[in-house]
Amino acid sequence: MKLVEAVLAGAEEAGADTKLIDLCSLSKKYCSACAVCYRTGECVHDDDFGKVYKQIMGSDGIVLGSPVYFGSVTAQMKTMIDRMSDPLHCQLLLGKRVASVSTAGSEGHREVEEYINRILVAMGATTSGAPGPIWRTRRGWKKRWRRPSTWAEPSSGRSRVGRPTPSRRRSTGG
Repeated sequence: MKLVEAVLAGAEEAGADTKLIDLCSLSKKYCSACAVCYRTGECVHDDDFGKVYKQIMGSDGIVLGSPVYFGSVTAQMKTMIDRMSDPLHCQLLLGKRVASVSTAGSEGHREVEEYINRILVAMGATTSGAPGPIWRTRRGWKKRWRRPSTWAEPSSGRSRVGRPTPSRRRSTGG
């Protein structure tokens, strides 16, 4: 949480309005893969996620952060990602800038940051990168910035105006 708070503090210094959302404090149900959300724009579940979803959709940018739990994101982050089926299928994050951060006791931070960025790009967002590893040395903290392998912008051919109908959706193949 402290790493996300630091990123948001930097954004506030640059003039952005920010809001921190703690996923652990929310009541949320698991996605049931009913497909109602991307047909109608409404989720069948009535829980706290609806408020979070509206805030995400109303924002200009998003920072997602997660500690590394067994080589992946936390269960709370995974539940939120799963519930965002509508933005994934309809690329509703088109035009939003996003970034991911993670903390780890040892390895796994790159994989988590790339996983989050890959999902957000699939939702149409443009990644701003990830901070990369930070470690403590005898002289203090040392940081090495890197450009993530998932650095990407969505193709203009995939943009949507309004909610696409099933016949207008593009097949991902496979």
